[in-house]
Amino acid sequence: MSLIKVQSEALKKIMMPFTSVTNPDLEYSPGKDGMAARLHKCSLECEGFDVGEKVCISRLNKRCLFLKAASPLELKASYELVLQGFYVLDGYLTPSERDSTEYCYQFHSDTWLTDEQIMKLAIDF
Repeated sequence: MSLIKVQSEALKKIMMPFTSVTNPDLEYSPGKDGMAARLHKCSLECEGFDVGEKVCISRLNKRCLFLKAASPLELKASYELVLQGFYVLDGYLTPSERDSTEYCYQFHSDTWLTDEQIMKLAIDF
C-alpha cells in the first residue's frame, strides 16, 4: 500500500467547479465609465437620515473595489456601499492614488467578493 497521493487529471476536472478560479489580485473593470454606487457612512453619532455620497467604481478585485468620489471622505469611519441591482457591502476606506479632479479610495469589504459576484459586476471577466 502506497501513502503517496497522486492526483489524476480526471479528478482535477471533477473538482474544478468547487475551487476558486479567480486570483485575488487580478483586477476587473465594471465598464468604460465605471459603475455608480452610493456610499453611506455608518456612525453612532449620526441619528438623521444619511443620503450618502455618490461614488463611481472604476476597478475591482476579490479583495477591494476602487472608488472615485467628488469630495474627500472620512477614513476613520465604517461604510456601507450600495450597488444598484446588487446588495449592500460593509467595509472601510483606504486612500489610493489621487486624480486631478477626483478623490480615489479603495473600499475593503468585510468579506471578499465571490467569483459569482465578480461575474455580475465585471464586464471583462
